[in-house]
Amino acid sequence: MMRRRDILLLFPTFFVLPAALSGCGGGGRSGAQRGKATFTIRWPKQTRVIPPETKSITVKLTGVNQYTSTKTSSRPGDAQVVKVTFTSVPAGDATATATAYSGENGGGDILAIGSVNIRVRANGDDSFSLVMQQSGTGAPPPGGGGPPAGGGGANDSAFVTDVTVPDGTAFGPNDKFTKVWRIKNTGSSTWGLGYKWTFDGGQKMDGPDAIDVPNVGPGQTWDPSVELKAPGGAGRYKGYWKLQAPDGSKFGTQVYVDIKVSGGGGGGSEVVVSESDVVSEGQVGFAKIGTPRYWHDQNNLGDGGHMLWTKTNGNNVDNIGDWRPNLPETRDYEIFVFIPRNYATTRSAAYEIYHATGNGVRVINQYQYSDEWVSIGTYRFNQGSGGNIRLADRTGEPYNAEYIGYDSIKWVPR
Repeated sequence: MMRRRDILLLFPTFFVLPAALSGCGGGGRSGAQRGKATFTIRWPKQTRVIPPETKSITVKLTGVNQYTSTKTSSRPGDAQVVKVTFTSVPAGDATATATAYSGENGGGDILAIGSVNIRVRANGDDSFSLVMQQSGTGAPPPGGGGPPAGGGGANDSAFVTDVTVPDGTAFGPNDKFTKVWRIKNTGSSTWGLGYKWTFDGGQKMDGPDAIDVPNVGPGQTWDPSVELKAPGGAGRYKGYWKLQAPDGSKFGTQVYVDIKVSGGGGGGSEVVVSESDVVSEGQVGFAKIGTPRYWHDQNNLGDGGHMLWTKTNGNNVDNIGDWRPNLPETRDYEIFVFIPRNYATTRSAAYEIYHATGNGVRVINQYQYSDEWVSIGTYRFNQGSGGNIRLADRTGEPYNAEYIGYDSIKWVPR
């Protein structure tokens, strides 16, 4: 998985064309409290730069008192982001919607859209992040890369069933076996030449790095099959697999093979936790704390196809995610957090680890990772559910400027 530098290039060639305003600049009452809102418009993390086919971007901001304002910008060269500022916006809740077009001045085909709900503070000067998503036929899907081999469209997939080796199947040390899944093409592209079924983390079990994908049209299913070998030590092992587009970007649902090995000399550092030691953000063991309307569900992203997100809150705390496992024994565990490819852009996600011998904080730059398990260290945890991990919306970054992603956390025995 490629790593991205934390650099946002802003080009002086960016300019804003005359704004199209309705409601006399907002339609609000004279003397109403107002603020300033600046939007940083970016594409998903894998795309990095504004796609070259994008020629113009419009941003429409609607708020209280029937406020509506629209601004249109030209694509600023090879910039990674566009910044658009609205002044004298009535204080209160507002929604910004950005649309990317193939022509100048908002003309041509719609290539991508994005929106974000914000709150404008009276006399405030706040920054907000707005991530574009695919729309129509011109834009690549989030994380899906460029045009697929079978023509334009979005890349996506869904797990259907385990054809062989159900979760928890027992093997002896070094036993060989064939793992087969059933995967459905839920996108609008046809898979084929250049597509790969790839190993995506965990225990590889002597499997290949990747296998070729045949032609699979939208709505069709395919049964990827890999030859594997059980590890030599006793334990529970899990390996992850995922589809990859011709441009190298991974997409769709991440699936796994989950086996038990009995006998042998012990699993050691190769043991990968069982599902009971993974706490997902949508399951028992996870708690959402804070104002409900600041929590947002996101489907088709993250470990298992779901994640949560909220926005950065400066040096204040409003929302907190709390993961609490039910561990089988007292021992050392290495902690891995899953960072999804979108809606996770904060550079300062402070994970608080409460373990058997105390507590600590590990700060992770979420923007640096994309659909990856990231280690935040090894700690001793007691048996049961006494330990936990927390992530708050206090990052020190400006209010509503970045996304904080909340996804699965796993405890790996060490």
